[in-house]
Amino acid sequence: MEDYRVVASLRDVYPDLPGSDDVDRQHLVYDLGPDLLGGRVLPNGANYRAIRMWVAFDLLLTSATLKDAYDATQQRRNRKAEEPA
Repeated sequence: MEDYRVVASLRDVYPDLPGSDDVDRQHLVYDLGPDLLGGRVLPNGANYRAIRMWVAFDLLLTSATLKDAYDATQQRRNRKAEEPA
């Protein structure tokens, strides 16, 4: 967490938010840092044909390429399989 603020209405932060105002209630809004999506193009990093890939969302957003995210997801899955019960 990088910062937080207390607001009387969530519309102070999100003006397009639908619904009624909560005037009798304060809200705590956290700033967790820069947006993860940010319109970044993620290069493939390898040639893929029409296949289905399961990739951890956090790795997809933080890896340099799709291949890196996929490989890291597989490593994470293998570590979990090796952990004793």
